[in-house]
Order: sequence, then structure tokens, then C-alpha cells
Amino acid sequence: TAMNLYYSNPRGFWAEYQNEPKGAELSGGAKRLLPDAVASRLSNLQRFAVHRDATRITAFIDVGQHLLWFAVVAWTERFGGYVLDYGAWPRQSRSVFVANDPRPGIGDIEQWRNLGDKERVFAALTECINEICGRLYRRIGGGEMRVERLLVDSGWDTQTVYQCVQRSPFSSIVYPSKGIGRSSTARGVSEWKPRPGERKGYHWRLTSGEYGRTRAVQYDPDAWKTFAYGALTSPAGSAVGLYFFGAASSAHELIAAHCAAERSDPVTVRGATFDKWTITPDRPDNHLWDCLVGAAVAASVTGLEFTASETP
Repeated sequence: TAMNLYYSNPRGFWAEYQNEPKGAELSGGAKRLLPDAVASRLSNLQRFAVHRDATRITAFIDVGQHLLWFAVVAWTERFGGYVLDYGAWPRQSRSVFVANDPRPGIGDIEQWRNLGDKERVFAALTECINEICGRLYRRIGGGEMRVERLLVDSGWDTQTVYQCVQRSPFSSIVYPSKGIGRSSTARGVSEWKPRPGERKGYHWRLTSGEYGRTRAVQYDPDAWKTFAYGALTSPAGSAVGLYFFGAASSAHELIAAHCAAERSDPVTVRGATFDKWTITPDRPDNHLWDCLVGAAVAASVTGLEFTASETP
């Protein structure tokens, strides 16, 4: 068991199971984003403004007990991304904050105070979905666009998320989702045998919705985090890069810190080598990083593809 843990996540093994965290230096194919470099990737477009080359918009919501986290991204046909909006719900008055100190949190909203925890999350998620999917985003050069696909993480409170999606007026474009990683005992999503009625793409599958269940997206978070890493480290001006709204890198301190909260180490499982992403030993917030990754998965679910030569 110890060796399985070590090979699945070497840094996590030393930090969590041996109480001997290793240094932060990167070597041997390890990857980690630098906050300043992430924050400097700017589109010089206003918040909510859609780049003229974008053809679709996707979004992702990460669900927690005290806050919801979200990101909205416009994509080009070459899988280049322009972040239109991101943040926490309820909206916060501070530009930099931590997840365990929301002001306000879901439980602080007056009309929800008499509700239970699950009912509060349901109410907050409903409002967040309505705002993201109900907004019209104006495209540079003319025209308006809406979110084409929204994924909602169902890992924290699966039942509440599924119920909210089913009852949403935007249920036709919203899917529950869950990241399922590869390990020494679990095969990756791309290796799963296809089932009738399912649809598969790059390290994801859309379930069939059998027995009256809501269709849901299951994806390999490690594969898609490596994709997002490439998009955030591509050369300046790259058509397949990922860029943030505005012209001031200081405005993106929070999301840059979330993106730098994880690092990867190459691991080999059943003959296949891939990046295994884990949160760093000091356990900073990583929710907005997850949202960017999820928005990229949502774009792939809409049918957006990338070629090997253009993959970040």
C-alpha cells in the first residue's frame, strides 16, 4: 500500500505519510505555474468582452459549503481561450481572500439563513447558474453570445448538484461533472470501455443518462490540468494560449495564486507515463484553477478539438 501511494504521488507521500515534505525545486519533468507569469497573460479586453475570433463560451462552477467558485471562458476554434469572468459566489468585496474566510459566505445571505446547509447551496447554485447562463456577452466587432455549456462539480454534494441541474431553467446546457483520476488501482477515463448511449472525447465521457438519471461528464483531471498548464505557459501571442481580461496583472493576483497551488510529477502506471497533479503541502486554495480546467473540458464536450501540433 505504501509503495502504491508513493508511485501515485511521490511528493504527497513524503509530505503526508512520512511528514518529510521535499523542497519546492522542480526537476525530472515536474511542472508548476508561477503566479506572476500567470497574472501577466492579459487580453487587454474589458471584462465580459468576447474576442472577435471566439466561437463559443463555456463555464465551470466548483461547489463548496461556504462559497461557489466559477470561471467563464470564450474559446477560438484552435482552442485558444479568453477568460471573460471568474470569482466566488456570493460575489466578494475583496480582490484577494481565502476560501475559509468569505465575506459574505453562503450562510450569511439573509434570505437563506433559515435554510439547512444543502438548501443554502441549492439556492446559491441556482442563482449562480442563472447569472452565468442568463448573461449576454458582447463580441468585439458585433454580435452577442451566451454560454454554450456549463459544468458543475458534483464531488462535494452530489445529490444537491444533480437536483439543482435537473430543476434549472438552463438544464439543457448544464451538466454535473466529476474528475476521476488515474491510479495504480483505477484506469483513466480514456481507457474505460464504452457503454451504449455514451459519448467520449479527449479524456472525458458523457454518461448516457440511463434509468432517468441526469447525464453527467466524467473526466481525467490530470490530463486536463496538463492541458491548462500548457495553455498558461504558451509563448506570448500564441493562438492556443489562455489569457485574462483587462490590462493590469495586479487584478489577477487571486486566480494566479490558485493556478500555482498545484504541481505535477511524472508517474508511470501500467506502462503509461503522465503528469500526476497534487496540491502543494501548504494546501493553498486551488478552486479557480479547477474552474479553468473544467471550462476547458466543457469546451471539448461542445465539440471543440485541437491537433497534436497545436496542443499547448
